[in-house]
Order: sequence, then structure tokens, then C-alpha cells
Amino acid sequence: MRRWTMARILAAVFVALPWVSYAENYPARPVRFVVPFPPAGPGDILARLVGGELSKLLGQQFVIDNRSGANGIIGAEIAAKAAADGYTILLGNVGPIVVNVSLYKKLPYHPVRDFAPIAMIARSPQVLVANPSLPANSVRELIALAKSKPGQLSYGSPGAGSGPHLTMELFKASAGKLDIAHVPYKGISPALTDLLGGQTSMVMSNVVPVQNLIATGKLRALAVTSRQRSSILPQVPTMIEAGLADFEAIGWFGVVGPAGMPRTIVGRLNEEIGRIQGSPQFLGKLSGLGSEAWKMTADEFAALIRNDIDKWRRFIQEYKLAIE
Repeated sequence: MRRWTMARILAAVFVALPWVSYAENYPARPVRFVVPFPPAGPGDILARLVGGELSKLLGQQFVIDNRSGANGIIGAEIAAKAAADGYTILLGNVGPIVVNVSLYKKLPYHPVRDFAPIAMIARSPQVLVANPSLPANSVRELIALAKSKPGQLSYGSPGAGSGPHLTMELFKASAGKLDIAHVPYKGISPALTDLLGGQTSMVMSNVVPVQNLIATGKLRALAVTSRQRSSILPQVPTMIEAGLADFEAIGWFGVVGPAGMPRTIVGRLNEEIGRIQGSPQFLGKLSGLGSEAWKMTADEFAALIRNDIDKWRRFIQEYKLAIE
């Protein structure tokens, strides 16, 4: 029995040795960094920042491959079905990695079974902005106005199923099931154009697209969706300060790979991304994107994904927000 046990242990060690050697030499060739978003957007810019730094640290190019479309599904499917050897990774966020599994009846990948969480990169709050002509200077005043005029106010979003759409629906539910009409657009830019023109009343947005519009008084910021105030918009209260207890809806970007990636490679990438997050230059650029660094281990990242999936699944099912 002892001989049999020792033989099994030695066999496991010898099986593991090639992977250890493989990880030590990783990467031996360029790495494909799939970005499920179009060029020049916040996700693409962040991926290029991280990919550029990883290239310097690891001595191989991290080649950005933009595969946008279908709320991130196209790029996510490509990464999920790639070889689990560390040479294809994906920039994930709440859309393709968390909410899509509840939004769509058929999805060509599963966010837990088909991906290996590697490292969280950054988180960013959203901000609720309104046209200055709207007679509401705070969230409390907006809630009162919406209740006095059910169905007469509207909000724009970058599209059905987008982060701002779901966050706005969460706000409506948390504030007493407000009746505010949803007007979906193909992107945040046309949504903001119509908000500025008065065609809609408000928009939930990431910070960067509206930061200058708030500063110049063209839009009024009512609240941010993080638990603490944003360092970029410190004058804007949180939804919790406005009276919506425990309200939190933050966007995040992280790196995942195909399920089955060697743990040694996952650990190596997590370590190097953590090193990048400690760079003052990187933190400055991150702030310019309306985000802040968010460090966690691969296991902590995996737990966050599972918790976020459960949270949004319950909400999407309760309010029947699934997309046919």
C-alpha cells in the first residue's frame, strides 16, 4: 500500500513538472489580448495600457484584438473557446462576464465554467446626470418629481442590457419602482446628445464621457453609484447618501482566460498586473479614465464574479429584463 501511494505521488509530481517548466518560460511568444469592445473606448484604452506594461515586464507582445459586438458576446466566445495555454486572455467586465448569462436565453459560453479569473484591474462608479432644465437638484427631488409625473420622464442608455441600463433600472426599483421610460441608443454618445437637447430627462453614465459636461454646467450630476464618493467627482453625493440604503452598482474591468489555464501562469499574470497597479504613472492614467485600481487574488476575483452573477440574476429575473 505504501509503495502504491508513493508511486501515485511521484506520478503526480512528474505530470506537474512540465507545467512548472512551461510557466517559468511563459510567455515564449506573443499573447493575444481579446477586447470585446470597439477601439478608443475606455475598455480598449485600459487594455492597451495594461497590455503595454505586460509586454515590458514579460518581454513578449500582448497583442490587442478588438472583437466587439453583441454586448461583448463575440469577443468573450472567442476567448472561451481558445486553447487554455495562457496565450489568449480576455478583458472582461460586468457585461460579458456577469449579466449576459441572465440577460440572454442562449449564450455560447458560461462565465463560470468557461473562464479562469486571472486578475482584477480597476473599478469605476457610474453617475446619474440630468438635463439642467429638469426641476430636480438632488436624487430626493428627482424621486419626488418622478412619482408626481409617472411615465412623463425618460432616460437614455447606450443600449438594452448595457451597464447603465441595468443600473438605472436598479435605481428605479430601489427608489420605489419609479415609472421612468427607457430610451435605448446605440452607444453613450447619441444618448448624451439627446439628453443635452432635452429629448430625454437623464442618463446613467460612466464618469469620463460626462465629466467635462458636468464641469461646464451642461449637465447636472445627481449621484454616483459607488459606496464612497468618487475621487474624480468628490462634490457629487452617493446614492446611499441620497437615502437609498446599500445601493451600489460599480463597473469593473479584469483579465480572464479560458478555463483550465495552468495555475502557475494565472499566478504569474496576477502578480505582474499587481505590479502594474502599483505604478504612480498607471494610477494617474487610470484616474483619467474615471477608474481606480482594484487588487485581488484570482480566487477573490472568482468569488466576486459568482456573487455578482447571483445579484444581477435575481434582479433581472424579478423585473423581467431578459433580452429575447
